[in-house]
Amino acid sequence: MLRIKVKPGRKKGTKITFEGMGDEKPGFLPADIIFLIAEKRHPIFKREDNDLVLSIELPLVKALTGCTLSIPLLDGEKMGSTLDEIVHPGYQKILPSQGMPDPKEICDSNSASISQHN
Repeated sequence: MLRIKVKPGRKKGTKITFEGMGDEKPGFLPADIIFLIAEKRHPIFKREDNDLVLSIELPLVKALTGCTLSIPLLDGEKMGSTLDEIVHPGYQKILPSQGMPDPKEICDSNSASISQHN
């Protein structure tokens, strides 16, 4: 049995190879086993590279006067975020360090953004 520990943030198409752990035949080197990472669709976030995008609908009054949003995070926690500017179609608010972790980088995570529906 092989156990695979997939690092958080791994992208679709990433290959994990176990060299020499596959089929064996006399006179041949053991085959490799290669796993290919597939991403599961998330019900509220969309991944764009290492960034996460959350699209929301905001009532007009809140879009014009500002509000505090309760933003869901990947770990199940929630984060408060204040919108104190006028929100227009195409508006984005960036939440640094709340995106997907980059398994190749020292930093914890990339950005997440909140987008207003058009």
